Amino acid sequence: MRISRWNRRIPGELFATYGARMSEQLKTGSIPEAEGRMSSKIFCFGLVVISLGVMLALVWGTPWGVGTGPDSAKYIGAARNFLAGKGLTLPLVLDEVPAMTHYPPLYPFVLACGGYLGLDPLNGARWLNVLLAGLNVFVIGCLLYSYTRSYPVALAGAALVASSPVMISIYLWASSEPLFIPFVLLGILWLACYFDDPRRLYLIVSAGFCGLAFLTRYPGVAVIAAGVAALMLFGRSSFGGRIRDSAVFLSLSVFPMILWTVRNIAVAGTAADRHLQINSISRHQFLFGLDTIAGWFVPFSVAGRAGYLAVFLVIGAIAAAFFRSATLEDDSQGHSLSRLPSIILLVFLFYAGMLALTVLFVDETTPLDNRILSPFHVLGIVLVFSLGARFLKIRFSIMQTSVVFALCAALVIYYVVGGVAALEESREYGLGLSAKRWQTSPEVERLKSLSEEVVIYTNRPHAVYLLTGRSSRLIPEKSSGGASEQYLAEVAVLKEQLERQEAVVIQFEVSDAQWDQLRQEPSR
Repeated sequence: MRISRWNRRIPGELFATYGARMSEQLKTGSIPEAEGRMSSKIFCFGLVVISLGVMLALVWGTPWGVGTGPDSAKYIGAARNFLAGKGLTLPLVLDEVPAMTHYPPLYPFVLACGGYLGLDPLNGARWLNVLLAGLNVFVIGCLLYSYTRSYPVALAGAALVASSPVMISIYLWASSEPLFIPFVLLGILWLACYFDDPRRLYLIVSAGFCGLAFLTRYPGVAVIAAGVAALMLFGRSSFGGRIRDSAVFLSLSVFPMILWTVRNIAVAGTAADRHLQINSISRHQFLFGLDTIAGWFVPFSVAGRAGYLAVFLVIGAIAAAFFRSATLEDDSQGHSLSRLPSIILLVFLFYAGMLALTVLFVDETTPLDNRILSPFHVLGIVLVFSLGARFLKIRFSIMQTSVVFALCAALVIYYVVGGVAALEESREYGLGLSAKRWQTSPEVERLKSLSEEVVIYTNRPHAVYLLTGRSSRLIPEKSSGGASEQYLAEVAVLKEQLERQEAVVIQFEVSDAQWDQLRQEPSR
């Protein structure tokens, strides 16, 4: 049928020909009645309004700029050095300009591109997040419609993501997640397109977006692994054909990271500035991650066992919906992106496995917070709305329907209230080292007014860099074995510089783990 063929082509042509084709079909009456209840123009208008709404909300909520912390300083510093012709290097410590290897290159590179438009990377991070928030909402709306063919479901899903306090909190900080998430969504979208219509172009585009996600955050490798698994499990061709597709996808998606790894080894002697070690996942860390997920459904003040129950109920409902949808009458003749839920579940599986491996063998202090778990949040919303649309085919009792709608309404209210609260807090106080009290601090102003010849010694070079734009030196520290000759020599140099008024010492009494909650007055 013509309509089923067109529906399978929506994801590949949505951004270019979507409005024109839908208008033509509405006039001829050649689309199903469910699609005709809301015109394509109203849908597009609504999606644009939601996208612009979250963008304007972020502009309103960030008069002090986006929040910054230790990671932000490295991203912003690398972007500034790139603009200065020094490559992706870190300017935080005076007389040391090490190559950036601990982080992938794409986010600081994008920040540097804003510099060619006259934006300093610190200010550019704010406007980049604003644009990415709108893009993220728009992509989710298009993805949901492509799968469900329901305008209301697509708009509802986009609106929920736009109002989510989890996502708003992500966009309020200078971090790589806002850039990472749209790449993941687009990679999944085009891979689902490929399963509907196995054009090699769709596979290449999907591999490209997954590769960009990997270049943005190292955990993006989980998306690539999920893509390879999906191609092997769901491919339409023979086993040999699935092997070829997987090889094409894998080689294209990892090739940019291979180049970055070769560069790192050549300039710094390390692939990613990580060291393997055997750790353990503590009970506290596991419960912290569970609390984070529980906070997506119930307020933290009533979390605990109630929150854990909500998490397990949601997971159980998703599992039941997934297996129940598989038993529904097959409507693949008019259904596009049929493999979307399966791909998302594979991403869940591989991303969770990657986090476990990271904690066990790389960094046991990895916090399972909203930032780290944000891909689960976004993809979970997409999955719930996708499976929910399939469930609309089942006739429920009035009581069951009322309960479902009441729970959905409560979640929407919870998200809107939480999102507004996050924006108001950011607008009034600012976040991290971009907080109002730091930007209006007399101590910081005096620090900025120091002559370039005066050397700044500090225990937090990233803080000095973000507040003043200057590099600094670390305050000499004793080694575990006591006062070494090197330590005594460094102290002697510092003492001499202080006596000649050629140096100042700035001691921050806040640990790196506390920067996200920073609200107090700067300490001298």
